[in-house]
Amino acid sequence: MKKRLFSPLLAAALAAALAAAVALTAAALPAFADGGEETPITIGQSQEQQAECTCTALCTGDNINADCPVCSAEGAELDKVCVGTAPMLPVTALAAEGAPGSLYVAGQQITDEGYYTQSGGNWTKSDDASPPPSAPYFHYTKGNDNTPATLTLSGATIQGGTSTGSVPYGAGIYAQCSIGQSVTLTIKLIGENTITGYYGIYVDAQQGETVGTNA
Repeated sequence: MKKRLFSPLLAAALAAALAAAVALTAAALPAFADGGEETPITIGQSQEQQAECTCTALCTGDNINADCPVCSAEGAELDKVCVGTAPMLPVTALAAEGAPGSLYVAGQQITDEGYYTQSGGNWTKSDDASPPPSAPYFHYTKGNDNTPATLTLSGATIQGGTSTGSVPYGAGIYAQCSIGQSVTLTIKLIGENTITGYYGIYVDAQQGETVGTNA
């Protein structure tokens, strides 16, 4: 029997060609996880490129999540790589345009929204957000962009004074505008209500030398 002899140079060339073919096949074939789902393999991808952002809050230059492998990396472009959510800005509720800058009911200045009940001749704000079980009471809301400021009276007797020298000028209900604005007040009545005083309802819409009149 004749033996075929290969030179060392030819054997080395065949081994290099075989290794290249195996590497090419591995790069072209997809990998499958245990569930059978295809997982692509990227040849030459670094560990930093394979990492995923784990942030829940959006990172900024002054506030970077040190536990996130992407955002904490040196030179990371946070506006491009961070998947966190930007924090919501606080919302401030504003009174409706034209809402009274000052409101007086029965000689008492009303500054807070809510329900007011009568006790000992005075009106006191209730801590309860629900209407009182029975009259008399009134409710005040400063309104918003869609609804005007509203004063709701329920079985109330609103008595003003007799002095007209200063605010509220003896009015049962006195509404004065804010500086540079008109004034609007919606009054709703539930049941029988009485409003008395030197003026019943005084809407003061002073603009320069022009002064509003009482109702």
